[in-house]
Amino acid sequence: MVSEVKIKKHEQLCRELREAKVIGIVDFYKLPGAQMQSIRKGLRDIAKIKLYGKKIIIKSLEKVKNEKKGIEKILLQKEEDEAKQAKIPALIYSEVDSFELQKRINCEKSSIFAKGGDIATENIIVPKGDTKLPPGPAISDLKGLKIKAAIQGPKIVIMEDKTLVEAGEEIDGKIAEMLMKLEIKPMKITLTLKNCYEGGVIYDSSLLTIDLEKYRNEISGIYNQAFNLAYNIDYPVPAVVECKIGEATQQARNLAIEANIVSPDTIGQIMSNLNSKALGVCSVLPKEVIGDAKIEEQQAAPAKKDECEQEKPSEEEEKKSEEDAAAGLGALFG
Repeated sequence: MVSEVKIKKHEQLCRELREAKVIGIVDFYKLPGAQMQSIRKGLRDIAKIKLYGKKIIIKSLEKVKNEKKGIEKILLQKEEDEAKQAKIPALIYSEVDSFELQKRINCEKSSIFAKGGDIATENIIVPKGDTKLPPGPAISDLKGLKIKAAIQGPKIVIMEDKTLVEAGEEIDGKIAEMLMKLEIKPMKITLTLKNCYEGGVIYDSSLLTIDLEKYRNEISGIYNQAFNLAYNIDYPVPAVVECKIGEATQQARNLAIEANIVSPDTIGQIMSNLNSKALGVCSVLPKEVIGDAKIEEQQAAPAKKDECEQEKPSEEEEKKSEEDAAAGLGALFG
């Protein structure tokens, strides 16, 4: 017979699954208790983490699958998906979107000591400088790992930086022991978000982990390509029309200047051109012909900037353009 406690847990879990906007499966496997509590504390403003038994999670997901289509697939159970399974599953609830949740989880990393057999996620470097190791057998152990060290007073000093393990390599037991003595914690751990359910869609970790800078650059590049295409085919959308009008205005002004058509926009440049021609004539005439006449050199009227001419944007404008890039694509071909 099922105990009353388990029934209440099942009902509570079903209620949580129904109410949450975003539901994720995280893995507590090999996550020390202290780090787990630290991560929970760091995420408490945007997420709640609940640890339940695997069987009750499966049963609760089945219970609410008619209300949230496909949610039962969030916890992978098939043998062929073993690599993607959560060995110690827990549920994470959040009101922020799945991508923001993954981003925040990635920020909540803790440093721990390495163990023999661990794989280095980045280069492990023993830095130059003082250590807390007293003179003794440790100096031989350091030299055995090809770390240049010397005894200076009551302690051992590392003479130069030394890369012990390259990223992706396995950490040897002796190296792990030495790193612990040197109080170097090279391993970064955080929660592993296996899957996330939001709005009827399940996102796995490979989709949620994106390079935001690369994504922004790609969107910006696509926008520029789309704009260039629209501009070259005279596609009449606001962004293109504005530049086309600016270009036509500049061409009309240049034509009016060449034809000596006087208007408030052209008079300055026309007079400057005439003055330059007069100076040219004067330069080839004999001095006795010119007499006391003086023609002063005038500064050419500044040409109006083409409205499409791009100036170097400020940091604030550059940031705004990144945010508006995706919206601009819709404006071009929407």
